[in-house]
Amino acid sequence: MRSGLLVALLAVGLLAAPVTAAPSAGTPFSEPTTTFDFTLEEDGDANVSVTVEYTLDSANETAAFRDLAEDFERGATGPDIAVFERAAAAASEATGREMTLRAENRSHEVTSDGDATVGVLELTFQWTNFARVDGTDLRVGDAYETPNGTWLPELRENQRLRVAAPEGYSYDDSGEGRVENRALVWEGPTTFQSGDRQVVLGGDGPPPTLGTPTPTTPTLGPNGTNATSDPPGTGGLLDGGVVTAFGGVVLALAVASAGVYAFASRRERDTPSAAVDGGASADTPGDAAGADVATATSDAGPEPDAATGQSADAEGAGPFAGVDEELLSDEERVEHLLEYNGGRMRQANIVDETGWSNAKVSQLLSAMDEADRIDKLRIGRENLISLPGVDNGTGNNSGS
Repeated sequence: MRSGLLVALLAVGLLAAPVTAAPSAGTPFSEPTTTFDFTLEEDGDANVSVTVEYTLDSANETAAFRDLAEDFERGATGPDIAVFERAAAAASEATGREMTLRAENRSHEVTSDGDATVGVLELTFQWTNFARVDGTDLRVGDAYETPNGTWLPELRENQRLRVAAPEGYSYDDSGEGRVENRALVWEGPTTFQSGDRQVVLGGDGPPPTLGTPTPTTPTLGPNGTNATSDPPGTGGLLDGGVVTAFGGVVLALAVASAGVYAFASRRERDTPSAAVDGGASADTPGDAAGADVATATSDAGPEPDAATGQSADAEGAGPFAGVDEELLSDEERVEHLLEYNGGRMRQANIVDETGWSNAKVSQLLSAMDEADRIDKLRIGRENLISLPGVDNGTGNNSGS
């Protein structure tokens, strides 16, 4: 085996908090499984894959997932590369290495083995200069840092991180994570403290040191910070309120969050999905990297309808004036919104107005379309939703 030393200083954290509908009593929801895969190359680049996997329990769920996948592939929802671009910019500042993301690709697949049907969303891209090349050695970990802390402080339940070594390198087991096919694997829920994430790989030399830092000359970023150690605190890119905001970006995964972002595996007509708090403050460069993305997607507010220019939050009575919303089914809420906005709205605006997840709205509208309660028309990259008999903007009444 080629002699090599791979030092992993991994700050493992929340990349995508799935957004799911709030379950009614006794009705469980299938949480998606999110995997973050970093496959290293000898030149320091990393091929990154973010996958979000859903178990689909019915034909209706499969149809809703396909709608979600269509939105994901056009960049409207799901794991969002913009979050990683902000992370790369912050890591570049901390390390002094220029990092870029390229070769972005979005795809999905639905597979069935007879017993279960699974839907997978996948975002892939290449992260240049992810690892620091030191002769024949690779040092990984400073790319997870910003000038003010790590942007990867933890993994949540149903999240998995995999860091794979290049050919000629392999990880030795340690308390930091298990070794699986030349890769270190961490399963959530787990958190990492400073000093817990160091793994040394030995090649033909002495036996490897496990979990013990290897003394190195610190790499200083442009701001004078030590880019090879954990900066004080964990106020990183996706920490605290920014983590919550990222959940809205991702599967609202993104994430997405990526964050990133999600798909509720069972339809809940009478229970609105939980809204994700999109608020995030950005007092430091590291925090700003995540907050910029969160603000762009979560704090923009509802868009006016393309046909009427109205919004449910505009001044006036609103779509539910004089109506007890708690007594309305989800279908009735959508119908009230459509009536208030002249009988037609973009699907994205319905998501904004209700605060529900993209997946729930997609699933609900598919069912309403099948029941002839609404009509869906694809226009470019968007769905136009209209009440039966309403001019859909093409010169024809919807449903005709």
